[in-house]
Amino acid sequence: MMIQAMKTIMVPYLRAHGFKGSYPHFRRKQDSFQEILMIYITKYSEDFYMETSIVPLTGYVDFEGDTILPNKVKVSDLKAEERFVVGADLVETPDGDGKSFVMNGLTTKQEHEDLAKDALTYLNIEDPSWMKRTVAWQRALYQSFDEEKE
Repeated sequence: MMIQAMKTIMVPYLRAHGFKGSYPHFRRKQDSFQEILMIYITKYSEDFYMETSIVPLTGYVDFEGDTILPNKVKVSDLKAEERFVVGADLVETPDGDGKSFVMNGLTTKQEHEDLAKDALTYLNIEDPSWMKRTVAWQRALYQSFDEEKE
């Protein structure tokens, strides 16, 4: 039911704001970069989260040095420090991993659609620089972890 709610509520919203792609991977071109978004339902718990990033308009060079074309690159192709879990800058969680949306206990179509609507409130995609700022925030966070190790 959650996937159907996402397709009914979230996908039209993303399309109305210029995103292309299909559930669960979306992309939107800006002037100098491409925004990517992934909605991920976890295997081991009853929740989902959204991850974003930005990549060059020319594509992304992966771990092995191969270029993934701009129309094929997904958030899951990127290194952890290059990704941003939506809500990580807004919601304090015990593990610091960002906002997950809990599906446990939902039974009706309406409950699932309400959760999809709630998830949309964490996406600030009307602001064309939002993803760029959040990814920069995530990278700064990872750099601070590296500095603590030294």
